Amino acid sequence: MSRFSHYASKLGYLCSFFLFSSFIISSCTVPEAFDDNSAQLMIQLRKPASVQSLIASADLLITAADMDTISRALTVNDSMVYGQVQEVPSGIDRHFSISCYDADGDLSYAGSAVRDVSAGTVLDLTIILYPVEGSGTVIIHGEFYEGPDYEHFVVFSADYRGDYDVYLCDESGADIIPLSNSEGNDIYPKISPDGTAVVWIRSGGLPILFDLTKGTERTLPVPDDMIFGYASWNEDGSQLLMHGRRDYDPVTANDIFLYDLQTGTLSPLTESSWGENVPMTIPGTELIHYFSNEFGVYKHVIHELRTGERTQIYDNDTESWEERTTVCASNGKDFYASARNRYAQWGIFRKNIESGEFSEILNTQGVDEHYPCLSPDEDRIMFTHRSGDQYIFGIHITDMDGNQKVFIDREFYSEQYADWH
Repeated sequence: MSRFSHYASKLGYLCSFFLFSSFIISSCTVPEAFDDNSAQLMIQLRKPASVQSLIASADLLITAADMDTISRALTVNDSMVYGQVQEVPSGIDRHFSISCYDADGDLSYAGSAVRDVSAGTVLDLTIILYPVEGSGTVIIHGEFYEGPDYEHFVVFSADYRGDYDVYLCDESGADIIPLSNSEGNDIYPKISPDGTAVVWIRSGGLPILFDLTKGTERTLPVPDDMIFGYASWNEDGSQLLMHGRRDYDPVTANDIFLYDLQTGTLSPLTESSWGENVPMTIPGTELIHYFSNEFGVYKHVIHELRTGERTQIYDNDTESWEERTTVCASNGKDFYASARNRYAQWGIFRKNIESGEFSEILNTQGVDEHYPCLSPDEDRIMFTHRSGDQYIFGIHITDMDGNQKVFIDREFYSEQYADWH
C-alpha cells in the first residue's frame, strides 16, 4: 500500500466516526437581565448508535485571553449530548472545546473550534469531534503552595526567563521561588508589613497584588488612563503609596497617590509639574518621603500629609548632588539614600534628621550601589550592585561599616529591586 493510500484509508476511518455539533449562539434569546456584551450558548449533539458505548460523559470548555474560563458538564443520554451556557462574553478568539469520555473515564472523542462572538448576532458553529486513539501516561510532579515557611525572606526582580519576574527566597539567597511569570516585566516588589502580600508594578504601569498565603495574584483596579511606576505600603498595610501619571500625556510628570486597598479609592497627594517619585511612609508619623525634581536635580523630601508642607532631608544644595531611592529606619529619623555627585557612580549614605549626622556607608569607585532596603533587625543594608555592563545587576549586602558581600549575583543575569522582611 502506498503512503498516500495508507493515510487516505486512515482518514476515512476517522471520518466515519466523527460527530457534528451545532452551536447556536444568539443574543436574541438572551433574557433581559443579561449584559448586552454577552450571548447565550446552546449545545445539541446527535449521538449515532455506532458510538453509543463510547460516550458516557462530556464537558465543554470556553477560553479566551480576555475572559475567565467557562467550564460546563454536558448532559448525555441515549441519543443526545446537550447543554447550555447562559452567558458567553462577546469578543474575539473564543476557543470552544468539547471532550467526551467512556464509562471508564477515558477520553474517547474530542474537538474544538475558534470563533469570534458578537453580541446581537446569531452564530452557527460546527465542531467536528474526532475519535481519540491510543493513550499515554503523564506523570505530574508538583507540590501544594504553602507560602514562605521561614520567618524572614526576600523578594526581588530578575530576568531569569528573558524578562523581569518577581522571586522569593530565604535570607541565605537559596530556595528561590517564582511569584510571577508574565509576558512583560514585573519590578519593584514590596512586602506588606505583616508579610502576607507583595505588591509590584507590571509592564504598562499596572499595580499587581500577590497573596502569599494563597499563591494568587490580582491586578488592582485603577483608572484606565493612569500609568503607575512604583508602589509601597503604609504602616498598617491598608493603603499603598504610589507614583504615577496620566498615560495620554507622555511629558506629564509623576505625582504621588494614596490607594485604599479596601475601597479602591485613589487620592492624589501632590499635583506638580516637575515630578515626584518612589514614595514611602515614615514609621510612627503622618509623614511620607520621596524624591522630587522640584530643585532641577532629584532631591529627597519629607511631606507632611495634613499640611502638605515639604522639607529636604539632605541639606546639600549643590546642583551636582543627586538623591534617589531612600529608605527610613523604624525610628523615623535615620535615612539611607542612594545618592551621587552627578555623572559619578551611585553610593549609599546615611543621615539622622534629628542630629544632622551624615555619613557615607558605600561609595565604591566605578560601581553603582543603589535601591537600598534594611534587614529586619536594621543592622544591614541590601542593595542593587552594578559593575561593568550597565544591564547586568546583582544583589549585595553590607553592614553599617561598609563591609559587603554577594547575596545573589548570577553571571549573565540581572537581579535587583530587593525587599527584605
